[in-house]
Amino acid sequence: FNMVSEVLLNGIRASQQAGRASSPEPIDVTVCANPKQVVIQISDKGGGIPHELSDRVWEYMYSTRCASSKPISVAQDVFERPDFWERGMGLPLCRLYARYLGGSFSLMTMPGCGTDAYIFLKRIDTGDLAPPRCSLYDI
Repeated sequence: FNMVSEVLLNGIRASQQAGRASSPEPIDVTVCANPKQVVIQISDKGGGIPHELSDRVWEYMYSTRCASSKPISVAQDVFERPDFWERGMGLPLCRLYARYLGGSFSLMTMPGCGTDAYIFLKRIDTGDLAPPRCSLYDI
């Protein structure tokens, strides 16, 4: 959930900063799965990440948020994250969480258009988690 909410917050903020606050473009979320993995794609039309900043978004404590800009009140109410709110920890932590869970997190950006985030996660084999069956004959 943290990874998805972080990417959604970034998309909302990017759309507002791109000057589309009066009629922002929708953010599309697509979830696909097969027996081995789940993939979440989140696409925004917030103007994309400038090429010169594409490596910096993975740095801890780096944020593109202007100090004078106001937080997005809707997103704050929905996600309630004051501790990490715009402190430059979100995208690096998303990538770290995905890797920890055996997956990956990547961004594809089109400067001037928008950004697509891809979260790949391995599925849990529920067969290993099922409680053992026992019968009266096993007692």
